[in-house]
Amino acid sequence: MKNQLLKSVIAFSLLTSPIIGFAQNEPWFETDPFKGIQLWGETKGDYIKVDVTCSAPSVPEALLGARKLALYTYIFVGFDAEVTKLAESSVYEQDKDFFIAYINEEGKGLRFAEGKINTSKPGGEVKIEKKKMVKLTTSVTLKITEIRKDLEAQGKIKSMADLKETLGEITVVVRPNDEWLKRLGGLTFEDNQGSKAPKRDYSRLSENKDYNHILQSIRVNLGEGFKIDDINTQLANGNNEVMRDKLSDDVDLQESAEDMLARTLQADIYLEVNFSEESVDGGTAKQMTISFTGIDAYSNSSSDMPGRSVTKRLVGDNRTGLMDAALKEASNDFQAKALKFLTNREAKGLAGKIIFKVDAGVDLNFSSKINVGGDKMTFSELIDEAAEELASKASPFGAQTGTRREYDVTIPAKTKNRKGKEVSNSFEKLASKIETYVTEELKDLQAVVKTVGKGKVVVVFKPAE
Repeated sequence: MKNQLLKSVIAFSLLTSPIIGFAQNEPWFETDPFKGIQLWGETKGDYIKVDVTCSAPSVPEALLGARKLALYTYIFVGFDAEVTKLAESSVYEQDKDFFIAYINEEGKGLRFAEGKINTSKPGGEVKIEKKKMVKLTTSVTLKITEIRKDLEAQGKIKSMADLKETLGEITVVVRPNDEWLKRLGGLTFEDNQGSKAPKRDYSRLSENKDYNHILQSIRVNLGEGFKIDDINTQLANGNNEVMRDKLSDDVDLQESAEDMLARTLQADIYLEVNFSEESVDGGTAKQMTISFTGIDAYSNSSSDMPGRSVTKRLVGDNRTGLMDAALKEASNDFQAKALKFLTNREAKGLAGKIIFKVDAGVDLNFSSKINVGGDKMTFSELIDEAAEELASKASPFGAQTGTRREYDVTIPAKTKNRKGKEVSNSFEKLASKIETYVTEELKDLQAVVKTVGKGKVVVVFKPAE
C-alpha cells in the first residue's frame, strides 16, 4: 500500500494461562494466538496509527479489545525503536487500579484510542479450543500527545516541568549532523599527523532557510521544557578554545571539539539533525527525510536517544506544511526519548569519570604509605575514601598505576553550595571537594582541577607553593 510501509511488528508475550476473549479487565495479558500489532509509517506528529489483529467472541468485543491493546502497548511497551514507551512496567504495578481503569474506560484513556475495522486485511470466523471466535484487524489511531499530557497532568508519568524542578534548566544545543553539514559544504578534512581530522564550519547555517525553519520548529515544539540553543551562535569562542587545548601534550587533558563545546555551552543534550530531500517517481514528487538524534553531553553517547528517520512524500506545492508535519513527528519522538533519559538521570544521578594524577615533582605516589589521623594507609586508599565519601558511587576503573588512578563516579544532579542553597551539580565541584578532602590531610600538596568536556575531570597533585 503506497506510503504505508510497515515499520515494525511487535509480538506479545504469552504471559498468562490460556484465557480466550476479552472477558478479563486486563486483556493485554491474555493469550490469543492471533494477537499482533503493526505500526505503520504514515503517521502525524500528534498521533500514530497501528493495526491490531486479535480474536474475540464478537466483532464489537474485538474492536474494543484492539483499542485497549494499542493503548496499553503505547504506554508500557512502545513500538520497537519507532515510538518510545511512556512508562516502565513497574509504574503499572505500582498503580494497577488506576491503569486498569484508564485503559478500559471510554471516559478515561480509551477516549484517545479510536478504532475501525481494516477491511483490506483478511478476517472471519476462527476456532480456538473448539470455540467459535471472530478474528479481525482494527486500525487504531492513538492520540499520543494527548495521552502523554493527560498522564503527566495526573502525575502518573514525569513531565518536563517535574524534571526541570529537580534537574534545573535542560539545555539542548541543536546542530546538523556530519552528513547534512557535508552537503551544506561545512565539513572538510585536514591532515593531522598523518590522519584525517574533521573540520566543521557552522557559519553557513544562518544562510540556510531549511536549517532556520527546523531550528524555529524545534523551539516551538520543545520550548516549554527545554532551553533550545543553536551551535552556530557559539562557534567562534568554541573554536578558539579547542585550538588552545590542542597545545597540551597530556592526553588526559586534551579535549575534542565535542568535549570543549559541551563544557563551554553547558549543554545537557545535543540534538543532531539530519535533513535531506530528493526527487522521486521520475521527478513528479519529492521526498524529504528528517531525523533527530539526542546525544548525552556528558558521555557523548547517543545510545539512549537514537534517531529515527521520518520520511514524507510531497505531491504538490505544500512543502512547508509537509516539513512541519515531519518536524512535529520527529520532535515528539525525541521528546519521549529525552524524557526517559532525563528521568533515569534524575533517579540514578550523573555518571562520569575522575582521573587523579601525581606530578613528577611530588615526592610520593599512590602506593606510598602516609599517616592520616594516626592511621597508616596508602595514598590511593585516601583517594578511595574521599571518592566513596563524597560521590553517590565511586569505583576504580581500568589499570591503576603509581601516578594515575581513574574512577567511574555517579553524583546527584543537585548539590548545596557553601550557603546551603541547592544548585546544579558537576564533576568539577566533586573533584574540588575531593581535592580539599585530600589536601587537608596532606598539607604539602596542592591540586589543579581541569575539566575535560562535561563528564570528565582531571585532578593533578603538585607540590604546595
